[in-house]
Amino acid sequence: MRLHTLSVTAFGPFAGTERVDFDALSAAGLFLFTGPTGAGKTSVLDGVCFALFGQVPGARAQARSLRSDHAATTARPEVVLEATIRGRRIRITRSPAWDRPKRRGDGVTTEPAKILLEERGAQGWCPLSTRLDEAGQLIGRLLGLTLSQFCQVVLLPQGQFAEFLRADAERRRDLLESLFDTSRFADVERWLVARRQDASRALDEIDQRLGRVLAQVAEVAGEQPPPDDGSDRPASAAQWAAGALERARRSHESVEGRAVVAERRHGAAADALQAAALVDDAHRRRRALEQRLDELLETEGRHKDMAAEVAAARLVAPLVPLVEDAARLQVRLEDARAGAESTFAELGVDLALTGTDGAGTATVRPSSAAGGGAARPVSTRLRVARLPSREDLGALARARRAEIGGLAEMVHDETEADRLTDRIAEAERTTVELDDQAGRLGARLAAAPQERDELEAAAAASRAAVAALPGSRRAAAEAAARADAGALRDRLARDRLVLTDEVRARTDREQAARRRWLDLRQARLDGMAAELATDLTAGVACPVCGSGHHPAPAQPAPGAVTRELETAAAEQVVRLAEAVAEATRELATNGAALAAARAAAGGDSPVADLVAGADAAAELLDGVGALAARATDDAHALATFGEAHEGWVRQRVSLDERARGLRQRIADDGARLDDLRRRLDAARGDDSTVTERARRLERLADALDGLATQTDTVAKLEEQAAEALERAELAVRARGLGGAEDVLPAARDEQTVTRLEDAVRGYQAELQSVCRQLDE
Repeated sequence: MRLHTLSVTAFGPFAGTERVDFDALSAAGLFLFTGPTGAGKTSVLDGVCFALFGQVPGARAQARSLRSDHAATTARPEVVLEATIRGRRIRITRSPAWDRPKRRGDGVTTEPAKILLEERGAQGWCPLSTRLDEAGQLIGRLLGLTLSQFCQVVLLPQGQFAEFLRADAERRRDLLESLFDTSRFADVERWLVARRQDASRALDEIDQRLGRVLAQVAEVAGEQPPPDDGSDRPASAAQWAAGALERARRSHESVEGRAVVAERRHGAAADALQAAALVDDAHRRRRALEQRLDELLETEGRHKDMAAEVAAARLVAPLVPLVEDAARLQVRLEDARAGAESTFAELGVDLALTGTDGAGTATVRPSSAAGGGAARPVSTRLRVARLPSREDLGALARARRAEIGGLAEMVHDETEADRLTDRIAEAERTTVELDDQAGRLGARLAAAPQERDELEAAAAASRAAVAALPGSRRAAAEAAARADAGALRDRLARDRLVLTDEVRARTDREQAARRRWLDLRQARLDGMAAELATDLTAGVACPVCGSGHHPAPAQPAPGAVTRELETAAAEQVVRLAEAVAEATRELATNGAALAAARAAAGGDSPVADLVAGADAAAELLDGVGALAARATDDAHALATFGEAHEGWVRQRVSLDERARGLRQRIADDGARLDDLRRRLDAARGDDSTVTERARRLERLADALDGLATQTDTVAKLEEQAAEALERAELAVRARGLGGAEDVLPAARDEQTVTRLEDAVRGYQAELQSVCRQLDE
């Protein structure tokens, strides 16, 4: 919490209005209230407490009245505090109950206590509440402290510091837990209890395991296990086990002598039995081996084929990348050659790109396809395309661009021809218009007297409209403003109903949450003995009674309320209270806006009537405005009518002269245009215009340049493909194969080769084993 300003009027010893600027005082960090006894130092702090809680601390709270006895009889006591609490800037204006003189007659009347709680937002100060109970709840939720806690921790009244120090542990604990986060100490305490419980469970488990081991030893030894007398059980168990082991050793030595004699007799019988069993087993094994040998000989051919397939795959494995690289380059070459053919086809050039030297093709499969997959043809001899050289294509492109340069001058002639055509057409249109204007001027001269009368009448009407225009504008603006205010008034009234319901609903939810929190708090207090008992440890003094012996600790009831549950409920109350405050602010803002809209609308007249009035006023304004807008034109027309009448006569003569001049220019331009058109027809050929021919030739030159680039690409790919195919053929011949077409059909992936080798080795090993066993 941060205090900003405090203003007190007729409060305590202050008869007038006194103001304290805490922001200015705290600029240096710390500040001190000093002065003689009775100067009002404590009363300043009382003003802070009264603004926040409506009470003053200490014995002064028992005073009959907080109003200053030195103030004027009509001065109303008041305290205004502006502070920031949890990031919210609030202003509290609070007045205590006081007796004021009656306005009529003698005597006094009691003014009740009042409060105004406001919060500063983006639009300025907004009222939150004017009710004492509601404002107190809002302030209490923001502070999180009661008056007594505030006076113990934030503001210690005179003589009460010792009282805080002498408070019992429970009171100080509740206060400090409400102010500070002590959860880490509780977490440490719970961790120690959990560690003690885990150690106890581990010790019990070890005791159980020791009991099971002793029971097993006793069962084997045929003796009773040692009793558990509460002493050092592991030591006594070890001593008993050592004695049992010694007794077992002595018994074992006496039995060993008898066992030697029995072993000799058993050995002789076993030798005889083994000899007979060996003879029988030899006959049985020979029949089984002969049968297995027949089965192996039947599959000998298939395994020879496997061995040959493995050998072929091992032979061609290093050649597969070379052959596949040659295949990829041939595919790229064919794509590039197809692109060149397409470009020549688009240019309209007849060029044959096909033809081979008579070599055959081979079927090549990807190395990843073990013995299968889609085949693709790869030539063992490369085709060489018969394409023009880059120099020939460049020369052709330059020739086309040279022709474009020759057409540049003709483009200007074409532009000149278009200009002459447009000028002739314009002159012909102008001649027709001049003839028409001459005819209209004759008719207009005949109608001049009637036109003068009409202009004078129009000028008189527009002057009257100019005089009436300001009044019509005011009337239309006022009617439109009333209509807009009426629509806003009705919308705000509808919103107010919704906001009122929302405030009521949020208040109900806040009150329900508060009742639940109080019920949970009371339930936790009722079960506090069980909560404290969970932390009791044998031999450790109880924090309540001080005894280290805990004969009957209280047990938590089913569904006992925990601190976390109570804290969650309290936090929910704070959130819901903030929601109530926000809805209340919105409702107050709506009320102020509704009152302003109702005043602007002139009361509660229906919006339809207001809109109809506004439309009528606007329509009248449009008519008057349109008529007034013509006032200047009408006056000017009337003023210049005489001069125009004389000008019409002169204009008639001028029109005839212009028409004769235009007809002569049309004849001259037509002769020049015919000459230009003959030259342009010869220059543009089959194209629609010279410009279009130049553009077509430019596109053709660009296409020829692109074709030259494609030709270079084909030549490079032919060279690369030839080199790759030559490398592949050399490697194939070095391996003793006929050609590249023999590589990929014999190729197998490593997994297949390994599987075939394993099968062949397994067959040979089993055949050798069967033959060797038959020999034995």
